[in-house]
Amino acid sequence: MKRLLTILILALSLGTLNLIAQEPTPASPPPGMLWLSGLNGSTAYACWMGSSTATDTNKIAAALAWLPSTGGTVDLGCYHKALTLTSDIFSTVSKPITLLLPPTAVSVNADATIPANFSLVYQNGSSLAAIGGHTLTDNSVTQLPAAETLSKNGNNVWDGLKLVKSTTVGPTVGNEGVTLRIENNRTAVIDDQAVITAFEAVARARGKGRELTIRGANIRTYIDETYANATAITSVGVDASVRASGAVVPDPGTAFVGVRAYMAPGFTAMTNVTNNHAFWAYNEHATNAITNVLYASDGGGGFDYGLNLSSTKINIADINFSNGQRLVAVPAGKSLQLYDSAQTTASGTKKLDIKVESLTNALNGDQIAVYGRSNNKVNAMTGSIEGAYFQAANYNASAGGTARGAYIETLTKGVNIGTARGLEVNVDTDDNETFGNEISALFAQVQTGSSETFSGVATVARLTNSGVAGGGGKALNSFLRLDSESNQVGATVLIDASAAKFVAGGTNQVCVFSFQNSDGNVRYLVVNNTGTVAVVTSWP
Repeated sequence: MKRLLTILILALSLGTLNLIAQEPTPASPPPGMLWLSGLNGSTAYACWMGSSTATDTNKIAAALAWLPSTGGTVDLGCYHKALTLTSDIFSTVSKPITLLLPPTAVSVNADATIPANFSLVYQNGSSLAAIGGHTLTDNSVTQLPAAETLSKNGNNVWDGLKLVKSTTVGPTVGNEGVTLRIENNRTAVIDDQAVITAFEAVARARGKGRELTIRGANIRTYIDETYANATAITSVGVDASVRASGAVVPDPGTAFVGVRAYMAPGFTAMTNVTNNHAFWAYNEHATNAITNVLYASDGGGGFDYGLNLSSTKINIADINFSNGQRLVAVPAGKSLQLYDSAQTTASGTKKLDIKVESLTNALNGDQIAVYGRSNNKVNAMTGSIEGAYFQAANYNASAGGTARGAYIETLTKGVNIGTARGLEVNVDTDDNETFGNEISALFAQVQTGSSETFSGVATVARLTNSGVAGGGGKALNSFLRLDSESNQVGATVLIDASAAKFVAGGTNQVCVFSFQNSDGNVRYLVVNNTGTVAVVTSWP
């Protein structure tokens, strides 16, 4: 009896296994899958759709059709192979669809359009692109799965998440083609210390890597030469914008910043840090130059400051630029001003220090530290053009101080030199020019009022021979020398004092000049109205 029962059980088991082995693949989701779909809120699993001989294109199309008119989710995550769609199965679908892409490449070998009622959810390894010269127009909304863990994909490249949006048909005028759009919108009242971040990228180095480079973000635009006639009228690597509508009332202390760079070099020492820049502009091309390293423009509101370093510690040099390059171009009607109203350094300060040195090669030409030009190229000028204008102004009582409009010094530093001139002034004229008023190489003027008190020397020009500290000095050939070059005619009058007003020291007498005699006594050369010249020992 037991043997008969064992045979019966074995027969029933074999029959059941045979029935299971011969059961055909269902043409629709099995009851278990329908039950799972119900739990997931109307989700269709494409790999379960259709017969066993149905193509992947037909299965995904069947999943899209199986969902109700209210839409739902088509999950392709059950595929673990690359998919190739051979027809446009998207454009005719009007219900809202969330399409969960598989962790593989999905290729569309047909002209296709994904409408805006689709939301594409990518995961690690997902990609979607047209092949075979076809066009895929993607108007969908791209989403990322919540709390997605991304890992290495391939042997050499870590592709955490790869979003590909390829199309040969560009967006229409006035619209944008966006591969990834992230929005974080808050309409409720937010705590004072809250921070809202739309996109955050962090790259960390947690192991030894002497040749490692980490980037928080690597954003590029590329005009691809592999495609014929590829071009772009505007190419911007990073476009950052902060905006506030005209109805927004800012709170006190509001910060409104387009781009902000944080630097935190918390190294034990900065000895091995060779590049340390908050902003670094690099031109990769070997020959083509970039017009501007930094370019600022506006829509009419302007800027209060071009560059504000008021709260910044600057070491070594404020501006370092290559030899021969222009430091700054000042627009018409504007000026370049170096200004510090809070300077309190008792020992003095230099607001603009320019140093040019010849260190390696023998100098054959002119080495110029400051070259100022002021050109007029318009007829009928009534104003004045000045190559340089210097002013030293004293606004408070400073009896022991000195005000110099300009201080010019020539140093020979104890070595031989052919010519040393402290100041050389030249007026260069051409033939056929007409001077209606005056031509003077040097014009010196002292402006005084009637109430000034002079307790020291008051003169228009003062020539002094000063000996070197600690030495007796060297006698000069003359304090004033008048020359004419060999090919010039000279001057009609050596010294013209006809327009000078002299203060009379006696009846019809004026003192031409005073001098110190060889015995150390001061003498005065005077002349009267009859032309008599005399040397006298005193003068009022």
